[in-house]
Amino acid sequence: MNSRFHLRKTHFTEKLLHYQINQEIMDKGLANNILFITEPLLEVYPIWIESDIFVRPTSTDGDPLSIREALSLKTPVVTSDACPRPDGVVLFKNRDLDDFVNAVQRVLENYDTYKKQLDSNIVESGAGKIINIYKHLYG
Repeated sequence: MNSRFHLRKTHFTEKLLHYQINQEIMDKGLANNILFITEPLLEVYPIWIESDIFVRPTSTDGDPLSIREALSLKTPVVTSDACPRPDGVVLFKNRDLDDFVNAVQRVLENYDTYKKQLDSNIVESGAGKIINIYKHLYG
């Protein structure tokens, strides 16, 4: 499998870190396999469809739509345990680089298993919860 995965660069604020990561990617010959998304996009779903894996290594987060979109398109997601996450994601310990690397390797090495698990995963929208809150507040 020629693995390709995409990283959403939300918290790479240090230029040196970004340079080091890019340099290592180039040194390993992976430049054609990794895409950093650094600017807002109008439509992201085409990227999730083409991606083998979506990685969201944030140290703080909310309930990002990108994770739910990737899951709904059956793209395996590796993300930190910085906050509650939807069913179907592969978690790694927040700010633990070794655990992050192990989680990505686990998905890539068992890719077909993770893809198959997503076939039965139902991604819930947060809309129902919000509607219920409004109904409760406003009758």
